[in-house]
Amino acid sequence: MAGGMMRSERIAVHQALHGYADGHRLLACSAPLKPRDANLMLVLSDISGPGAPINEGGYLTGYPLSDSGLYALARTWAAPEMSRPGCVWTHTLLIDFADLAALTALTSLTRAFRRPSSTALSGYDVRVPLDNLHTEQTELNKVSTDWLLRLLAGLYGKPTDKIIAARPQDFDPEPLILLLWTQQWPRLRRVFRFCTLAAADRSGEVGAFDLQLLPVKDRAARGRFSEAVEAERVRLEPVEWLDYALDDIISPKPDGLRDFLRKVGGDVPSGRESFRPLCRLYGLLNDLTHTPAGLENAIDLLEGPLASIQAKSARSLIVDKALEYPNLLKGNVLAFLVRHLGLLELNSRPDRADIVGPALWGEDPGAILLMLREKDDAHVLAERALHALSASDLISGLRLANTPPTDALQYRPDLVEDTSLWSLEGLSTESALDAVDAPTVRRSVALAAMVESTRTGLADEAVRRFGSAELLPIITDRIDQLGAETASGELLRWLRKASADGSALAKDLGSDRARARTTLVAIARATAPDLVPNEYGEDPWITAIQQAKGLASQQGGTYLASYLLSRALGYRSRSQAELAMAAFDTVYDAAARSHISDEAWRLLDSRLPTSYFWFEWDRCKRLRAAITGLFVDRNLAPFMFGCVTASDNLFLNLLEIAGRDSRGRQYLRRVAQALRDTDQAKFSARIQALDEITN
Repeated sequence: MAGGMMRSERIAVHQALHGYADGHRLLACSAPLKPRDANLMLVLSDISGPGAPINEGGYLTGYPLSDSGLYALARTWAAPEMSRPGCVWTHTLLIDFADLAALTALTSLTRAFRRPSSTALSGYDVRVPLDNLHTEQTELNKVSTDWLLRLLAGLYGKPTDKIIAARPQDFDPEPLILLLWTQQWPRLRRVFRFCTLAAADRSGEVGAFDLQLLPVKDRAARGRFSEAVEAERVRLEPVEWLDYALDDIISPKPDGLRDFLRKVGGDVPSGRESFRPLCRLYGLLNDLTHTPAGLENAIDLLEGPLASIQAKSARSLIVDKALEYPNLLKGNVLAFLVRHLGLLELNSRPDRADIVGPALWGEDPGAILLMLREKDDAHVLAERALHALSASDLISGLRLANTPPTDALQYRPDLVEDTSLWSLEGLSTESALDAVDAPTVRRSVALAAMVESTRTGLADEAVRRFGSAELLPIITDRIDQLGAETASGELLRWLRKASADGSALAKDLGSDRARARTTLVAIARATAPDLVPNEYGEDPWITAIQQAKGLASQQGGTYLASYLLSRALGYRSRSQAELAMAAFDTVYDAAARSHISDEAWRLLDSRLPTSYFWFEWDRCKRLRAAITGLFVDRNLAPFMFGCVTASDNLFLNLLEIAGRDSRGRQYLRRVAQALRDTDQAKFSARIQALDEITN
């Protein structure tokens, strides 16, 4: 008999119904779902594979809806009454992760399933109450027990593989699958994916299915499951962990394996890999009276196969067990206690210090840092000391102790707000970036400290994680403060990396921040002229130039003007005329005096006309032809052409080029009219010149 503790719970769960209505679709749902979850449920509520032989009771599918924080437990029935072959009904219970973790009985959830019909589709858009939930009795014989044993051996003996098994014909496998699911700790339970009738592999982009039962008569079905392990072929060996797991399913006991797993599972990642070593750890800690070496073995296990997990609760259990056997406090056991001193709960249990204290006197002062690896209330003394220190004092201490600050960041994530934190040797970039997301951290201050530190190699990962839109204002603010000429190479690397996102750069340039002109030069050097989008409204570069403060060097100013003029000559900007007005005179003057650098000229060269071989060396002639063609060929605002240069002589040269054909003269007439309409007296000389060339 498979049974369980008779604990009653009452919860209400959301539900959903899928079926055929001009295609398989969602017919009713009581919960709002995230789009990715809704799409996943649509796929997994459909038939589980071509020709799946669904019996009258249907089959179960269980999988998480991670974005919505729900677990979907679904029953699917064949719908032969529908006109289209292969139609199914699927009723899905949507269980909140918190409710799923609290339940000690999952087998009785199946009582809530209700098969619809084409004439009875109501009642699926409200929560459904579940009362008197308890583990129901399931008869087990040798055949079903052996089958269950092979599932356990496959799932936890091959924890990274997909497990498949033929659906038994001699007994109903679903209660056993639900008992197996019930045994898991909450974090594993909520990511466990299973299907009790899969004619094709149901794994997808959201994750692999842990367990799938195949139609026993469909021999071709196995070929549809790539790289899956068949439970029937798993070799059974006499190992204690498997015995513990099977015994717990058949006859669960208070303070038994599943309670142990629930205690320690909160610190264990959601995956099957930890199940087997946790079962072994359970066995070692429950037989110390007869096997004193079991405590050292448990420590070896925790720091060996389980070393990759946090397992704080498991460590606490070892500490408690060690203190029950004072004669075992030596060697590795004592070293373990010192490494996890906070788990002793010295504030509430000072008597424990009398047992471990003598060993602690021999430790160096750096041992206190070991306490920071835990987050238990036992570490109140260490936490108080940590919180009493200023950030600068704490960082100085970490530097003197030559200890990575990863553990300290768990308690004081605000350290990332201090620039000097980012310069510490041994700093884990990943943990530091994680700390920036902590709710107690002033995020903008932390990001500013990160940028200010100019830690080598940090820019790529930071931009990937936090995005250009958030970092660019901080980076450009910093360059404003320092001046682009004195900015470090690493800071300019930050700028190049973050400004690669044209949309984010457009937002920063178009904001109400007044950037230093030298910063705009740095941005121009880091990007291509056509990078920033301008689908509507004023070009962000125009906004930035109009608000710019200060002056750039002559070379920098010429480069920026060349960049803007190149952008005007392209097709990305909606403010081509304004860009030309802002940049043309500066570029032309530099070209006329041969003061334009090669790198600045390269921005323009490919966009200037090269109709004649003698054009190549005459940069000014090419610029005049380009700016005239820009306004005339693209029919830009006539008034702006009339003001594109402050030089009357240069303006006359432009008129000469434009007036060579009838289309150009027609455009110049509109220029003359625009100047008259604006201020005839101010522009009288230019109007006269325009009239002469157009008449």
